[in-house]
Amino acid sequence: MRPLILSTYELGHQPHLAALIAGVLKEGQVDYDIVDLSIDPNLDEVFESDQDSHTGEIFIETVVFTVGMLTSAMLFRDVLSHLVKNSGHIKNLIVYGLYANEVANEALGISYEDLTVRTTPTIEEIAQDLGVENTMGKRYLPVRDSLPDLRRYKTVTTSGIDRVTGYTEASVGCRHRCRHCPLPIYFNGKVMVNPVEDILNDIEVQVSAGATHITLGDPDFFNAPIHAMKVARAIKARFDNLTFDCTIKIEHLLKHGRYLEELTELGCIYITSAIESLSDETLTNLAKGHSSSDVNEALQLVDRAGIDFHPSFVPFTPWTKLEDFEDILVFVYQNSMEQTLEPVQLSIKLLVPSNSLLLETPAFSEFKTHYDVETFSYLWRYREPKVESLQNAIVDQVQKSQLCHDNFEDTFFALWSITEEHLGRSIATPIRNKRRADAVKSSEAWFCCAEPTAAQRLRG
Repeated sequence: MRPLILSTYELGHQPHLAALIAGVLKEGQVDYDIVDLSIDPNLDEVFESDQDSHTGEIFIETVVFTVGMLTSAMLFRDVLSHLVKNSGHIKNLIVYGLYANEVANEALGISYEDLTVRTTPTIEEIAQDLGVENTMGKRYLPVRDSLPDLRRYKTVTTSGIDRVTGYTEASVGCRHRCRHCPLPIYFNGKVMVNPVEDILNDIEVQVSAGATHITLGDPDFFNAPIHAMKVARAIKARFDNLTFDCTIKIEHLLKHGRYLEELTELGCIYITSAIESLSDETLTNLAKGHSSSDVNEALQLVDRAGIDFHPSFVPFTPWTKLEDFEDILVFVYQNSMEQTLEPVQLSIKLLVPSNSLLLETPAFSEFKTHYDVETFSYLWRYREPKVESLQNAIVDQVQKSQLCHDNFEDTFFALWSITEEHLGRSIATPIRNKRRADAVKSSEAWFCCAEPTAAQRLRG
């Protein structure tokens, strides 16, 4: 029987790890099936060929689950429930990704013979797990031809032009130890760069499939700045009209700001940076490595270079005050981001997975309660209980707006009104800062650290 590779959600992109697994199997001349459930969510169709027509039982020789972050891990509950309901039996169950351990614990409810769990699998380990003979140093490229058409995935829009978006990675891992992030738990400051030619070949496949924009999905593009610039220059040299985006830490934008104007010339149209909060207390507790004043300096550097600045937030933490959330709303409005910032960014609540670095800190321990299996996270209480009411109202509005496909701007001002109600006063409207960069809007409204909505749940 053919191995089955299953992915649930990868931020609106074609699933990179699933495509890499497919590359290993193809190189080993092993036929396989691959399904992206974020595009084709009908579980009955996925398992139809594996189901006994008389008993209804499902038998699969080998299945590989890829679970990167919270959304994908929670959606796999739907897959597991479907298998339990249909007396699913798997001979070889393989789970890869940062949430692999959590998903594997939940897989105890289904029948399997062999279980392999790896949070950060190497190519050699993938080949070994799948029984593919691997020569030391063998390089594998992602294989995407069996995945849904690239045009069914995320697009970005700037200056009225919609750009089909591909995805690749210049490096793996992260040098930093931000306390709220799951990456330090598994990478512990290690970064491995991918060969430039492999990156270009992966991009070429996606350009041939219609991509006019590429997301360089490294946790931080400037973890290895010399390598990153080499990659960006090589992309420009081979694909002159291709645009790209990347994620860069605030402290790296300040340290390596000299590269920003060149990034613009090379085709970078927006940079995502994890601001997380504008509260210096929260930033210190999360060990983010920047202050609130650094955020404004970094934004100005990026904007002066002609690159759109996209923040990501974790607005709700144990230390959040109502005024902290107000500060975030004012920042977004002041910098004309309400049309491009995904509203879900304003609803994110701090996740504290098992083995999180936060668990070692007195600042968090004071508010910790217990581990919650539903969210794969330690629960905590607010220092100011009234913030919980605001967070619940924000989450409800964001999910409602997402289901109704409301535009980002309308949702933003609905959240503004909700916040005013909780503050018991109006929020002073700030003077807008002038922005040089062209705004870039994404068609993907959700985020990997948010709980899935009803519309994202899998059918079957």
